Amino acid sequence: MTSNYPKEEFFGLTNQTRRASTCISANIAEGSSRKSLVERKRFYEISRSSLVEVDNHIEVAIELGFLDEKTINKLDE
Repeated sequence: MTSNYPKEEFFGLTNQTRRASTCISANIAEGSSRKSLVERKRFYEISRSSLVEVDNHIEVAIELGFLDEKTINKLDE
């Protein structure tokens, strides 16, 4: 998805979106390995925060016209 963003966004929105999106699954994986419920919950909360961040980045990308209608429709599915 971010591969179609303008090149000048590589160190901005592109990088932020990619980093936040990889944090989602990474924190779920790390949280699932914790024995303590408190620790698991903390990692799941971090994962959820990253998900909200990615959602925001997508909204910004739509507003800036970086995503075409086909991509937006796929994200909505």
